[in-house]
Amino acid sequence: MSSRIDCEVVLTCSQLIDALRIRVAVFIQEQGFSVGWEPDETDKVAQHYIASLDGCTVATARTYQSEPGKHKIERMAVLKPYRRKGIGTYLTLFIIADVKQLWLNAQDHAVDFYERCRFCVVSDVHFPCGVKVPHVTMEYLGDCDEKTSR
Repeated sequence: MSSRIDCEVVLTCSQLIDALRIRVAVFIQEQGFSVGWEPDETDKVAQHYIASLDGCTVATARTYQSEPGKHKIERMAVLKPYRRKGIGTYLTLFIIADVKQLWLNAQDHAVDFYERCRFCVVSDVHFPCGVKVPHVTMEYLGDCDEKTSR
């Protein structure tokens, strides 16, 4: 029997709590970001998304309008036992279908993942918000052949 991945826009408080629990587990507990980094003020204006595997919420991300007509994907997180199962890809493609003109700051180790989802690197390595994990800015361009990757 195959597993079922479902992606959806967060509409309930319960779904938002699930999303925030995943972010705390990944960013605070696993990756060592500072306590208090999750949640933040952007959560109040962001559109949140979740992905579930066989009814269990295992991944999340959010978007917000960073400038007119342009949205930023942030806080993409998949619980460790569920990685490399296509869940992050399904969630990213769901967001792409929902929102156009996307960009994000990807952790350096996730660049290949986002390139497979048709995002392109458009910056040098940087450390946003004082985090110690290297990031690059990426934009969803649909076709990366015109841009040079790192």
